[in-house]
Amino acid sequence: MVSTEVLIERVHTGDVAVAALDLVDVGGNPAVMARAILLACEAITAKITETRAEVLAHLERAGVPVDSAPATDLQQRHTLTLEVADASTAMQAERVLVEAGFEPWATWTGGARRSFEHHAGQRTVVRSGDATSVVRLQWQRQAAPSSGIARVLRPTEADWATIELPTLLWRSYPVVRVLRLVAERVGLRHRQNASLGPFLSTPVSLLNPLLDLVDATSGDTVVDIGCGDGRLLEAAARRGCVAVGFERDPVLAERARQRVTDAGIGNRVTVITGDARGVGLDDADIVFVFLPTDVVARLLPDLLTTLRPGARLVAHEQNRLPAGLHPLPDERHMVVSEQALTVAHVWRR
Repeated sequence: MVSTEVLIERVHTGDVAVAALDLVDVGGNPAVMARAILLACEAITAKITETRAEVLAHLERAGVPVDSAPATDLQQRHTLTLEVADASTAMQAERVLVEAGFEPWATWTGGARRSFEHHAGQRTVVRSGDATSVVRLQWQRQAAPSSGIARVLRPTEADWATIELPTLLWRSYPVVRVLRLVAERVGLRHRQNASLGPFLSTPVSLLNPLLDLVDATSGDTVVDIGCGDGRLLEAAARRGCVAVGFERDPVLAERARQRVTDAGIGNRVTVITGDARGVGLDDADIVFVFLPTDVVARLLPDLLTTLRPGARLVAHEQNRLPAGLHPLPDERHMVVSEQALTVAHVWRR
């Protein structure tokens, strides 16, 4: 058991493959888990290498200069990082990759875009498949402000999402930041109200292991908050569950509806376009939340309050849950498939 806990902690620190190598010869369940982790990391690394070759070919043909070191052995995330000269080059690279089938993590226009180009240091594009491929375009951002006040006033993604200012007013985003923080502090708006987080799909190979973990069986009602393209809803419905998904992005919500319709299981699945915050979950047996960990922390108290006795809530993520999270999960488990791995946190009512 101790060895399994060590592996979980090493997932959070990003070097689980190194720990797995140390456990392959110890025998018993830890060795079995360690071998499964190594196989998954080998598959992830192969996929990153394939994505890297494809991405570099697209950018080279378009004449966009980037720098990318080959993937090292045994990666645990489907993430590729490219170094570019500046924000302008990153935006050019993003346009090329969008044409190649990737989607931007966030889109800014007007003053928000100008402020982003001045203050940020990274653009991210993603492509959903069996697992989501993430490509980060990084450049040397402007030096961090020296004073504490200047650091606090530096705009972030939450500020650009709050309001779209005209380009000429892009320097006003520090004021937007102050007003946003005050509004959140006094309860006039949810923290980072514009989004529950970006869409990152759960790898297909992890869907059934996660459903097995919480004993999802025919007749259960499974709710997926931030259901994205509906892949978990489909997997749950194929087990005979009633599946309900909440998705704020109307494009993704429609994609989810089309997915379950094409699979012939639309009668067991409901996709709701909108925000799941404040929605009663009295009928839910299992609730999945695959969102950034800070978002999970914000949603957790309300979600647990609305769950009926016997219900289970699952959040899975390679990142560590935020410090001070309350209540802590009742269980945490390594979940490994042939092509992916994660840590699942389970709360039981």
